[in-house]
Amino acid sequence: MNVVRLYPYSNSKSSSGNYKFKLGCQEKITKETPTTKEWLELTNQFAHSSDDYKIYEGLLEKRKHVVVKVGSSKQLLDEYEKAKLLSVMKLPIFISFYCVFTCFDTFKTLEKNTQYLCKPNQTGDTISVLVMPFLQEGQLDKYKWTRNNIDVYKSVLKHVICSLLYAFENCFFVHCDTHFGNILLRRTKIQSIEYGDKQTLPVLGIIPIVMDFDRSVIQADKFNCVLVYADVNRVMDLARSEIDVKLNISNDIINRYMRNSTPVTKAVYDELCNYIDSLEIDYVVSEKRLQWI
Repeated sequence: MNVVRLYPYSNSKSSSGNYKFKLGCQEKITKETPTTKEWLELTNQFAHSSDDYKIYEGLLEKRKHVVVKVGSSKQLLDEYEKAKLLSVMKLPIFISFYCVFTCFDTFKTLEKNTQYLCKPNQTGDTISVLVMPFLQEGQLDKYKWTRNNIDVYKSVLKHVICSLLYAFENCFFVHCDTHFGNILLRRTKIQSIEYGDKQTLPVLGIIPIVMDFDRSVIQADKFNCVLVYADVNRVMDLARSEIDVKLNISNDIINRYMRNSTPVTKAVYDELCNYIDSLEIDYVVSEKRLQWI
């Protein structure tokens, strides 16, 4: 997709009270030649915006619920290119962005309902705007996990780990920031996902979507697997410590790979998936709370 500019759609607010902006993901738009009916409306700012970027909910073309990330041009353009490579390689369960574009503005001045996201005089600092799908199920660590859906939780863990290993195998991609806020959930009718000839995993109605490539590395040292196993290790640590359901996880199996920098083989996929299947619930936090009431 071409990098394009964003222009104000209107000087007035929409019926919902939010300002509207013209957005063209595939063609350059000017104020003189508004050749598309697409527009982007910012609604709410997410709390996990940072000093480096701001994240908003929005509407694209009046109906498509999207997430909009605004920040450093270099950082967001780089993130878009990494995601595009993963998409071209047809690597499963990584997020695909709708588009990215650059315009003149400073993202520090961007607040909810600001009339001009991109200044029409086309002078000043540049920012980039990254547009991605909104996933209704939200983040992995915010989902309501219970004893009743623990099989789905284990399935999600297996898909995350297999996707990390498979991406490393195919383009030496390492995420380097695998906290559960960077793993979203999406409902799907897909029955299974193939990770090359290494693993085919069933899907139990929900798949994870890995996002946020700020710290990711492509072309990591292919002869040293420590980085990707560190990602896997972190996923397993979080599976034990950051959700309502606690699993009896021992990291000895993953630490062995990290120490030996073991090549990613089919046996690695099989062993890790079997290990996750064998995990048992240690306790459920909400049930513990109920016992104290």
